[in-house]
Amino acid sequence: MSDETSLNLFQQQEANRRRTALLVIGFVVFFAWLGFGGDYIYHLYTLAEPPTAYHHTFPWFGIALSLVAALMAWYAYATGPEKVLWSTGAREVVDATDPKERQLVNVVEEMAIAAGVPRPRIWIVDDPDPNAFATGTEPLHAHIAVTQGLLDLCTRDELQAVIGHELGHVKNLDVRLMTTLAALVGAVALMHDGASRVLRGGSGGGGGGGRQERRRRPAAPHPPGGVDHLLDPRPAHRAAARPRRQPQARVSR
Repeated sequence: MSDETSLNLFQQQEANRRRTALLVIGFVVFFAWLGFGGDYIYHLYTLAEPPTAYHHTFPWFGIALSLVAALMAWYAYATGPEKVLWSTGAREVVDATDPKERQLVNVVEEMAIAAGVPRPRIWIVDDPDPNAFATGTEPLHAHIAVTQGLLDLCTRDELQAVIGHELGHVKNLDVRLMTTLAALVGAVALMHDGASRVLRGGSGGGGGGGRQERRRRPAAPHPPGGVDHLLDPRPAHRAAARPRRQPQARVSR
């Protein structure tokens, strides 16, 4: 296997396209395996039933779960960037009036020109920790978000370095793979939560107690770094222990 750092831009783009396709195919195949496996088990269960009883011969479960998985994968790919931005509470910079926001817009525009990509949409996360992330499915539909802490901390040169790093992830299509992965993980989590609610029942027993317990428990804050921190367990505030906090950016793996 080739070393990731030795690949040129086009090889990195092709590798990320291939990984994204394999991720979606694997997701659909897994649900198809669950569905058709259930069909086979149900078929064996009804095989010995009398001729007048129901015999499961058509793979309804497999077809249904395969279609559901394909729709989920398409929806995750199409809306993943918006879901990631929503989860961080980011606000889009449309008409910059603050000097720091205008500087951010200027830096993103000039770095996009230097990278040869369309200017991505710009977002700010109201978080005091210095951080930045990129999301999207391709350079034409990309987003770059920075925290307020990064804007307050960085000089223009430091901000250029951070934005240039994030645009690198946009250009080599890292964002397509990571955004799709984060969206699919979120879709599975929602399915698990919905199935758990149905199995517990809408009222009484464990369901009601679970809701009361969730009301008493304070809500966990959203990760401040979007895709990076949805998948990276390291806290963004580790840099606070240093005399001068350094801006953090997304780290490729």
